[in-house]
Order: sequence, then C-alpha cells, then structure tokens
Amino acid sequence: TRPDPATPRRVSSGHIVRSAIRKVGAPFVAIAVTGLFFPLVWLAFLLLPFPLVSALLARRFHRYGRADGTLAIARGVMAQHLWIVPERNIQAISIRRTWLQRRLGLATVAPDTAGARGEKPRISDVGVADAWAIADALSR
Repeated sequence: TRPDPATPRRVSSGHIVRSAIRKVGAPFVAIAVTGLFFPLVWLAFLLLPFPLVSALLARRFHRYGRADGTLAIARGVMAQHLWIVPERNIQAISIRRTWLQRRLGLATVAPDTAGARGEKPRISDVGVADAWAIADALSR
C-alpha cells in the first residue's frame, strides 16, 4: 500500500542550517584560504550559490510518514529516493546525533532491516523529542 502523499512530515527547519554548513562551509573556507595566495580563486565564490540553493531545497524534499504499517522516507534534491519500509520488517532503530546536530537540537533516525543493501533509509534532522517518538512508535 502506497502512503498518502499528504501525510508525510517535513524534517526540522534546522535541516536547512546543517545542510548549508555541510555543503558550503568547507568550500567557503578552502576558497578563502586559497584566495589569500592566489587572488583569482576568489572568483570561485560565485559558484557557492549552487550548493547553497541545494541545501535550502533539501528540507523541501526530505519527508517521512507512517501509513498502513509502513514507514515512507523521501529525500534528495537532484536524485530523489523514496523508501517504503514495512514496519514489521524493522529489526533495529538507531538514533544518531553528530556534533553539529547536538548543537542544533537534532537527531537522525535510522531503521534497519535484515539484508538492507546500498543507501539505507534514514530520517535526518528531526527534533530530539520527535526522534524518540518515531523510534518508540516503530518499535511497537
């Protein structure tokens, strides 16, 4: 059964901040430092709006929801992925928090199933209370 597209929820707005820092932070520092020695490199700052726009759009396309015994997770700006995981097949649920997520009050919920291969489904950057609520609901 396919989940109703109206039910998925967006991840926290902190996802925008974390995504922007991850996608633009390192290139910004690299360009700034290299530009001190090679001034022509400063022109590379003109390229930074592209990953910044991608970071801003990331939240719009990262959604999750539960319907009819399944967990649906959608993510991706350019390459969009949709995972539909039967809740009865979930064997473990992990809640992870990186250094930056702890500062922003966010967490990542990752359901795990037997034999899962490739890129695994995960709900990135939900509030900590929401992460625990999702894990609790999926573990029942």
